Amino acid sequence: MAQQTPHLSSNSSEILERQKRAEALRASGMTVREVAIELRCSMHVAGTLLARSHDPRIDTGNSDWLNGLPHRTARALLALGFSSQHGVASALAEGSLNSGTPGLGPKTVAAIEKWLSRVRVPN
Repeated sequence: MAQQTPHLSSNSSEILERQKRAEALRASGMTVREVAIELRCSMHVAGTLLARSHDPRIDTGNSDWLNGLPHRTARALLALGFSSQHGVASALAEGSLNSGTPGLGPKTVAAIEKWLSRVRVPN
């Protein structure tokens, strides 16, 4: 199975610059394939960069708490109404966030647990 693309890496400014460049290339009339060639990445990565720019739930100004999560997992948590790591950690601890939660499966919950183990959860 392919690895999920992280929402943002530790070098988020580099990713945001690539995203802006991808947007500019696409706006200039390039296809996703041409953007991928220009950025020297796969079509999947180019598509993900472009999709992030059009996802209104992922605003780089207020979603830093999602850093390190796979993009799909970040979108799922936002769709479920979460707005902080603390909220996610609490829901996971009390059992209301589990693999039976709509939009989540065992692999997504495992990714969330791994993410929470790597980050300091503020109160």
